[in-house]
Amino acid sequence: MSQTGYNQYEIGKNDIPTRVLIKLADFYNTSIDYMLGTTDEKKSYPRTKKPKLNDSASVFSIFRDLFTLLGNLYNE
Repeated sequence: MSQTGYNQYEIGKNDIPTRVLIKLADFYNTSIDYMLGTTDEKKSYPRTKKPKLNDSASVFSIFRDLFTLLGNLYNE
């Protein structure tokens, strides 16, 4: 990563990609919430199994839940 790219993260001009946050949290054995300052709990949460996306009902359910969550966040 270039110094300029890193600096963009430091000054808040760019967001760190989710996949990078996940790798960092795994590496440091902590939660993304702790890294982002939304909790004081350093310990990572127990991992859950990834949902299987092999059928359209599962995919639809995940997107429905996501849109409900996002709607609730925007209405706060």
